Amino acid sequence: MNFTIVTEASERIGYGHLLECLAVASYLPKESVSFILIASDTAAGQLVAAQGYSACELDWPELMAKQWPTETTLLADTRENTPEMQAAIAASAQHFVLLDEFSGKELFCDAVVNFSIDPAWHNYPSESKAKRYLGPKYYPLRQEFHAITKSARGNSALPRVLITLGGADRTRSTLFLAECFAQIDSAVFTYIVGPGFNFGAGEIAQYTGGGANHQVITAPENFGELLAAQDVVISAGGNTLYEAAALGVPALVLWEDPHEEIQGQAFTQAGAAKMLGNAGKDAPEEIRKAVLELLTNDKALEKLAATGRKIVDGCGAQRIAAILKGEQHDRL
Repeated sequence: MNFTIVTEASERIGYGHLLECLAVASYLPKESVSFILIASDTAAGQLVAAQGYSACELDWPELMAKQWPTETTLLADTRENTPEMQAAIAASAQHFVLLDEFSGKELFCDAVVNFSIDPAWHNYPSESKAKRYLGPKYYPLRQEFHAITKSARGNSALPRVLITLGGADRTRSTLFLAECFAQIDSAVFTYIVGPGFNFGAGEIAQYTGGGANHQVITAPENFGELLAAQDVVISAGGNTLYEAAALGVPALVLWEDPHEEIQGQAFTQAGAAKMLGNAGKDAPEEIRKAVLELLTNDKALEKLAATGRKIVDGCGAQRIAAILKGEQHDRL
């Protein structure tokens, strides 16, 4: 059996879809996996190659016209997964699994996996015959997270805050936060620069003033360990919320896109995160106040951490891989 994974990643789209697929691929026979990247950038191809997988690039018309070889199981994880795109793939794919987050669309796949924490995003037309696998138990956590436990503060006397706004920060919100926190010396702030950023450490330092308690890390290979070492993470509201929940790291959400606001609200209602606001619309002083108040509230931090661990058990990638292989996944 061969496994073809169709996904996309770029500064415009972000890198969440690709990282989800790489997590699932790690539980499949490597020699049987290949990637198709749709309208993706150079960094996306480099991420796939670094994991030892082959990849080719197609545009949407080429994808929809493609004839799939027999004995191929296909996983599609893209922002655009219209019924027309699904129908074109299903016409020749032997087994087609869709990884989706927003529901509401007609399904032409054999199975849909939707790991969203928000039940409102689980609604598909009732006449669809596609098997449905729903909820955060299917979040495809990367393997690197499984051997990690929440780190103690160690020699650091100050609380630690990680600012990580995805693989591509289109709104340059990292710079907004760097300026917000520039005058705070009661915490250690670490800023992550993703592969699709159009700015880097130099610009961040201009906003922070280059203080010793402000550090910048570009595309860390040990992101899981870095995340686990934090007291709080500030996220845009994407996949980092699931990763932080799995590690028991309290999260604050500074959203970019409307769907990230909805997801942040869902995590907040579940008790695993708090909404920080929308960069550019919320006043810096309000954001500073919210961060500092949480850092000094140990009971609130402990409650957020404990709730997060209950939401994401970390076995989603294995479950999706089992679905692709036609194996039982409910024992995981």
